Amino acid sequence: MGTETAKTVSKTENIHVWGEDTAVKKPYCKTRNGFWFAGGLGGGKELHPKSSSALPVYKIKSAGVWRHTTDFKSITFHDFAVPTIQGCSGTRQYAIGPNVGASDHIHIQNFKNTVFDNVHEESMIYIFDPPKSWANPTDCGNFPCTAPQNAVVKFTGTTYKGAVKASFTDADFQAVGNYKSVMHDTCVKKDKWNAFFCKNTKIGILKFDSLDGDTMDRSVQPVYIKNYSTGLVNKLNNDMDHCWDGVYTCQKRRTRFIAQVQTDKAYTIEYTGTPPGK
Repeated sequence: MGTETAKTVSKTENIHVWGEDTAVKKPYCKTRNGFWFAGGLGGGKELHPKSSSALPVYKIKSAGVWRHTTDFKSITFHDFAVPTIQGCSGTRQYAIGPNVGASDHIHIQNFKNTVFDNVHEESMIYIFDPPKSWANPTDCGNFPCTAPQNAVVKFTGTTYKGAVKASFTDADFQAVGNYKSVMHDTCVKKDKWNAFFCKNTKIGILKFDSLDGDTMDRSVQPVYIKNYSTGLVNKLNNDMDHCWDGVYTCQKRRTRFIAQVQTDKAYTIEYTGTPPGK
């Protein structure tokens, strides 16, 4: 059950994405992604923003919708051959990663017939930990929102070519966020991805929310997803506060939770506050 009914779709097909020449010093030092995750949001922006509050354009200003599908076909990533960037300590380049403001619902990212051409394994993908800066009264409350660590990315029909390749040649695999607990079957930690490499078609996303009248006002987090047989514990936060009342946030956060799970296993959901009535 969800609080929205309209289904949205993100589609990208037959495009080429190039990495940067890391041997050339850059005018600014920032970690770079060739392709950001896509998602359905409750509110969009004008194509040409008319106010400074809408900038930067990529900044997310609303929560993710319940129903959204991604469909990325035949994307070729070229020349992400060197992960590090000269003269930029601590910054790297990655072919794929989440939007830096993706605090809430990251929908399953489906990549089909992707080509990694001269792409270093360390540069294929990076899923960041939720920033500690999100833990404040105006954004996520006492601890950061947990969408990034529950991201699920599915690859099918993948091919590899070029002088620089990954250590694996799997056509079908998954990359999932790191929620710092026992992981799903077959998953192996990739430190440079800050994520797990999996060969498990049973990985999916469990989502649930409150349909009570106080869904935007009452807090029940943290919510814990647990599997007592494996020892898995996944601590969840709900959505960020995206509403503004003048210069202050509205102190309204939707009671919605998103968790990556293995769909053939049993889980227990434990609420900190009183569970919603519906």
